[in-house]
Amino acid sequence: MSDESISVLTKIRELGWWQGSVIVASDLAGYIPIQADVDFWVITSQTCNLYNYSFDKVPNFELVGARRIEKCLPGFSKGDHPRALHVEAIRPDETISLEINILQRQWLDRSVLSNLPPAYAEIVDSIDSGDPDFIKKQWLDKFSGWLARSYTRVTLPDQFNQALSECKLKSYIEEKLAANSNQLYGIYFSLSPDSDDEFAGALGLMPPPYALEIVIVCHGDVDPEPLKSEIVKKIFDDEVKVKGGEGKKTMAKMAEERGIRMSRQGIIARTTDDITLKELRSLTRYSFVDHLSDSSYSHSE
Repeated sequence: MSDESISVLTKIRELGWWQGSVIVASDLAGYIPIQADVDFWVITSQTCNLYNYSFDKVPNFELVGARRIEKCLPGFSKGDHPRALHVEAIRPDETISLEINILQRQWLDRSVLSNLPPAYAEIVDSIDSGDPDFIKKQWLDKFSGWLARSYTRVTLPDQFNQALSECKLKSYIEEKLAANSNQLYGIYFSLSPDSDDEFAGALGLMPPPYALEIVIVCHGDVDPEPLKSEIVKKIFDDEVKVKGGEGKKTMAKMAEERGIRMSRQGIIARTTDDITLKELRSLTRYSFVDHLSDSSYSHSE
């Protein structure tokens, strides 16, 4: 390394830059044009890249725009929304709430970090395991996971999404997810072909008919059974009006008519304490925008 590179890297380390460091937008005015809806820039690059010894291999770092908000909203705090995420960031004397917009992204020369004042705030994970909201306060984990899902978000089949909407399951699940956001860690699908024909392609290209299981995962301090019982009743017992004046049917019946088969036993309730990472990886986290061809309508969320 040259003496100049050593000096720059030493300064970067002294300033303690980290993935999740929050920079006041005006501090980057000489590098990024001021934008009316951007109060801060948040570092998205992994910390190891910020401290990499080679400025040839890792010349740049990435940031994403954010604005200050009054408080984090549950519907935007889990990483389900594909473009916006609400997180908390800590300062020495206060905690602030931010809305991060994944569409506002910038790359800058890594040496810029050595010329800036220290971070305004930091997005970090809570270390107080005794806090009942411990899992909900893993803000850096949520931030990094949300960034990753912007590239790896699983696409559900369009025909499945269409059927899910027509049988009113889609609106019910999304309303339930929002109404119980303080209890829920997430809603997951296990989707497989409901036929003897083997399918080894991408999930988003799976043809109907489908066999669907819904896995409700609550936080560790929540009993998931009452929520499960309510969902089972809504899907399999309660009848809703059929579009077009065809009387009433259960959502399960309408789903079956559209190629989605479910069973009462296929509504599963767990908590974060008794479900394993391996099990979660075998499931598909339900997201509000998972269409292939319909993704252009995502602005209507």
